[in-house]
Formats: sequence, C-alpha cells, structure tokens
Amino acid sequence: MASMDKGLGFFFLFIVVFLHFPSIKCVTPYDEILQYKEEYSLPDLPYGYDDLEPFIDEATLRVHHMGHHGAYTKKLNSALKSWRESVSINKDEA
Repeated sequence: MASMDKGLGFFFLFIVVFLHFPSIKCVTPYDEILQYKEEYSLPDLPYGYDDLEPFIDEATLRVHHMGHHGAYTKKLNSALKSWRESVSINKDEA
C-alpha cells in the first residue's frame, strides 16, 4: 500500500508541475536543420560553459560541446556533402 501511495504522490506531483509550467517547451538547438544549407554550424549553448558548475566543470563542458558535438556537426556536413555528390553523379549518368 505504501508503494501505491508513493506512486500516486509522484503522479500528482507531475500533474501539478505540468499544469504550473505550461510555458516549458523543448527546443532543439538545430532549428536551422529545417532549412537547406550547404553546411550546418555548431549551435551555441544557451548558457555559459561555467553555468553548470559544480555538477559539470567548465573544461569538461567545453570538451563535450566543442569537441564531441563539434565533431558530430563536422561529420554531418561531410556525410551530407558526400551524399549530395553521389546524387549529383547519379543524375549526370541518367
């Protein structure tokens, strides 16, 4: 019975938070992905690199954003370029 009360408590907490904050929405940093571009850029973070301290230090966040996320963006651009070139070659052969 106690676990059921705990489950209901979490449910009601979720409802209260959901109704209290209707303006919260999820926004993708890749809004530009909806537009055709030859090359996509690494989006800026909506906060500073040191804003997550003490949970994540500034150096770690920089590495993850500029290093890892930057590499994903670079690979996306590379893959799109290769794909566009292959589509172009196939159109020329047809």
